[in-house]
Amino acid sequence: MTTNTKMTNRWLEMHVLQNFAPNNLNRDDTGAPKDAMFGGVRRARISSQCLKRATREHFATAHVFGDEAMSVRTKRTAAAIGEILSKDHDLVEATAIACRVLESVGLKLDEKTDKTKCLVFMPQRHLKSIAGIIHEHWKALAGAKKGEVPGEITGNVAKIVADASKAPEIALFGRMIAEGEGWGIEAAAQVAHSISTHEVNAEFDFFTALDDLAPKGDHASAHMDTATFSSACHYRYSAVSVSVLRENLGDESLVMPTLKAYIAGQIAAMPGGKQAGFAAHNPPSYVLAVVHDGQPYSLANAFARPVRAGAHGADLVGESILAIESYRQRVDAMYGARTNCHAIHCADRDVSREPAADVTAVTTVAALVDEALKFLGTPKATP
Repeated sequence: MTTNTKMTNRWLEMHVLQNFAPNNLNRDDTGAPKDAMFGGVRRARISSQCLKRATREHFATAHVFGDEAMSVRTKRTAAAIGEILSKDHDLVEATAIACRVLESVGLKLDEKTDKTKCLVFMPQRHLKSIAGIIHEHWKALAGAKKGEVPGEITGNVAKIVADASKAPEIALFGRMIAEGEGWGIEAAAQVAHSISTHEVNAEFDFFTALDDLAPKGDHASAHMDTATFSSACHYRYSAVSVSVLRENLGDESLVMPTLKAYIAGQIAAMPGGKQAGFAAHNPPSYVLAVVHDGQPYSLANAFARPVRAGAHGADLVGESILAIESYRQRVDAMYGARTNCHAIHCADRDVSREPAADVTAVTTVAALVDEALKFLGTPKATP
């Protein structure tokens, strides 16, 4: 008799408190810092798209993954393939052939710019693979007109475009390409817009600039303008489905390295908007990683009532830490602890006031990463 089993879906949650000095890290169409209403008051906000891009940029700058595993999101796919082919062929002709090949698999291109209509997110190694196919069949493709690409070539290139296995960035953040069936990838990571733990009103900086070559004694401003900025303690939340990540990667050996990179990236990555003028390089003050087999939940409602500095004798960051620790304990008391739940926190200050029994306190980010990884192994099959 065979017993049916199912795999438990393990989750990794990241809860981060990060207090930014005056900044404009993520601006709207008017140039002002993004914001949102929450708990009846205006909050500072950083979009999830901005946070995910910052994490991807961290992967690249920290050389977390090798070049073969890195991905690129671009409309300039044909130009990139043409550039690879230019080592052996004319660049203009190579790019034109790349356009015809990409169109043959269903990708729509702008005839004036040779750009795809949508952003194509694929592993960088696939650009080389497609270039390799074009190089191999150069004679046949060079003489082919639009719509005359041999079916075998079209089929092979379509398989390459559809394949997103062994690509950590795509496995984590997913992709949507409507042109091809099965090209979409469900994101393993669910990333929330960050919001401030307190009420925030944007401020304005009036600034002037002098002309270095102005006549001696001429101190009149050559330029004047205003810039909008804000300062806030942000709550950042994300959750990663380990089973979806495992399925997307298609390679068990990449699961733990990807999770390790993600945890580190959620802590170290920082949006780069207007940093030249504000230098808001403020690392997180508090990080809580939670690994469990139950339902993930955000702790944003810890700040439904805006935090106020000094309410319990602490500064704004300290009050935010107290609020999130207290709220998590209340939710666990109401719903019960989740299966195989392990929490690890790290902070730049003492957070030992009424600590939860299931929380492991560590003193360094490196230790938090190591502790989280201990509990992120392969979930056991359950009846």
